[in-house]
Amino acid sequence: MTPTFPLQLSLGSTTVDLRTDREELRDALAHVYAAFVNDNSRVASPQLSEVLDGSEWTASLDGQAYRFAEFYSALKTLEDRIAHKLLGEWRNELLLHSSAVANTQDTILVAGRSGAGKTTLALELVCRGMRYLTDEFVAIRGDKLQPFPRSAAQKHEGPKPPGVSLEIPHPGGYRAYLLPDFRADLESVSLDSAWLFFAERVPAKQATVRRIGAGETAARLMTSTFHLEGRVSEVWPDLSDFIARTKACVLEYDRAEDAVDVLLDVVEAGVVEAG
Repeated sequence: MTPTFPLQLSLGSTTVDLRTDREELRDALAHVYAAFVNDNSRVASPQLSEVLDGSEWTASLDGQAYRFAEFYSALKTLEDRIAHKLLGEWRNELLLHSSAVANTQDTILVAGRSGAGKTTLALELVCRGMRYLTDEFVAIRGDKLQPFPRSAAQKHEGPKPPGVSLEIPHPGGYRAYLLPDFRADLESVSLDSAWLFFAERVPAKQATVRRIGAGETAARLMTSTFHLEGRVSEVWPDLSDFIARTKACVLEYDRAEDAVDVLLDVVEAGVVEAG
């Protein structure tokens, strides 16, 4: 009989049960969601050098069966399904599409549309000594930020802070899932000194930062807030409180290293002129 490899993940009261007949798939998902593994165990780093596509990849997620022809398709689909299920724990929270890092003084969030460099900037900040919180999702609860610290998915040439990096076979070459050593796991982080940077990639642009007011911040946050449809009036008090707590800026840049230099100068100074 083919062995079945289980994996149970949890966030708050939400639990997700995975079973798969392929150990490499279970281990890769355990790497991506290491902070959420229920018994705090760490599954051995998967051996992917001999993964052969064309063979069948099967799994069940909370009883729903999945079948794939390729490893990467299996991993990416199940990764996304798991995120959706776990984030259901925060369906009544102010849930933002943002990466985030922190140190003992400041919490830095980086928002922006897909391709703006949220993950790249966060990992570059971790290379400079910040603590990794998340590459994509945060929940805001009053004066606290709740991170979603799954492994950061990055392009092969991206910044590499110390940690365990798993290279995944990908149709375009390789994709790395990096679990930084210096991370927050699931504990909440203070927003007493919070910076919110809306990142915009502009080719050949020298990195610049400009401060924005509450109105522009709100307009930009509306496009970065999940589960907003039909809930604007419900979410608005929390959104307004979050805006009042943060120093919001627009960060325009081309190279991530230059952007982080400018960003950290602004955070260290504590002020930035309005745009």
